Amino acid sequence: MQTGHIYKLLSPLYLLVWLALSLYIGAHHEPFADEAQSYLIARDASLGDLFGWICRTEGTPPLWFLWLKLWLFFGLPYSWLYLTSVLPNFAAVALFVYKAPFSAAVRFLFPLTYYIFYQYNIIARSYALLFLALTVLALVWQYRREKTLACIAALLVLGSVSAHALILSGGLAGIWMWEEFRKYQNGDRGRITGKECAALSIFTVFAVYSLWLLWPDSENMYVQNYAPSLLFFLTNILYMMASGLVVSVWIMAEDWPLMFVGIIYFILACIWLAQNFRRAFFMLLLPNLLFMAVVPFKPWHTGILVMTVLFIFWQNAGNKKYPPVVRAGLIALFAVQLFWSIAAFIRDRSQPYSAAPAAYAFMQQEDIAPKEIALVLFNTLALRPYLSGEGAGSYWDWRRNGFILRINREELLQYRAFAITGEFYNIFKDKMDKIQELGGYKRKIFPAVHYFGLQDKSLEETYYIYYRDKSNGVGK
Repeated sequence: MQTGHIYKLLSPLYLLVWLALSLYIGAHHEPFADEAQSYLIARDASLGDLFGWICRTEGTPPLWFLWLKLWLFFGLPYSWLYLTSVLPNFAAVALFVYKAPFSAAVRFLFPLTYYIFYQYNIIARSYALLFLALTVLALVWQYRREKTLACIAALLVLGSVSAHALILSGGLAGIWMWEEFRKYQNGDRGRITGKECAALSIFTVFAVYSLWLLWPDSENMYVQNYAPSLLFFLTNILYMMASGLVVSVWIMAEDWPLMFVGIIYFILACIWLAQNFRRAFFMLLLPNLLFMAVVPFKPWHTGILVMTVLFIFWQNAGNKKYPPVVRAGLIALFAVQLFWSIAAFIRDRSQPYSAAPAAYAFMQQEDIAPKEIALVLFNTLALRPYLSGEGAGSYWDWRRNGFILRINREELLQYRAFAITGEFYNIFKDKMDKIQELGGYKRKIFPAVHYFGLQDKSLEETYYIYYRDKSNGVGK
């Protein structure tokens, strides 16, 4: 580990620059529907509902909602939501810069890669706590016999971040349990401490409870519409290999050359990791790969894979000399991720990530009250934190609504305005045109540049507001 005078001088300056850039782009970021949903849950849900059914419908452990509740208790405004993700990541980056057993180049560059600097930092979702939880765990993991309580606490926090992180923490606990079992097999029972047994027992109870807490209800409309099939699994695997590490593309004919590059990189990386870190690959990476294959996959989920590989390298620092081809592969990963960070910074600074603020400003201009507008899709939920007063509504109920509000045409026509987002309009354009004609609505479009890496997903946060003039509106 480099401890030279220049590094000590540059480290605090680097951290200040990293924090300044994060706060700057965070202040320009427009939260989208997932961020709004978490905020509304933290604001409005009781602890009974949170631990009773909300985690089960959200598919997320309660830690992030509790973290937001703490901030809201101290009066955090919605416009400052980015602080809830930037500050824990800043703490993680500081620990990484000063404590990680890597070269100065890696310690300075890795916090600037896409997942750390943007996707899990500026986007205020549960993944924002992942880097801090994993960094703390990496620092105490090799001392788990001496610092048993600290290690098991770090495992519990990591497992409370997200379903993917729960699988990772379970894999680490499994490795620990296997080590204790091997001691028992080899007759080294005296080396098995009561503190370790108690700690692992606590984690087992936590894991079972977490699975119960997250297991989806069959009555959930989202679950009822989820129809897994062999084609679904294969598509998930294809996306996972092609869209999350060194390329960022759709499954389209013009993207096949890049997809091929991404798939080959992914496969070779998995083979090399399985050969060189067998236990870590099969206990940490493979379970998450399988999980991502069988549940609805999102490209940002692959950030957990990047961080898992970081953890593996961290725990094996100094023990291995890596061949040039491996170093070249890591350089390629860093180069692509840094490029994504730059692109994300420029896009979020110059264009709206979500059109919700612009749509809200238009509602104020047209004097459309919260109770007069129907938010038809889940993605339109990003409007709700800006609304206030009677009829503003709260978090989305997946059990009752699924992705689309259950409302028929006659009910919809009773509203003075309604909001949809672009993907719905593209699918049901003819129906939308008919409703517009029947209801005498005007239409206003508010574009957004919602994206992952270099994939433009603008339709998800581009708003279509259908509205009538106040003199023609029908209050609801």
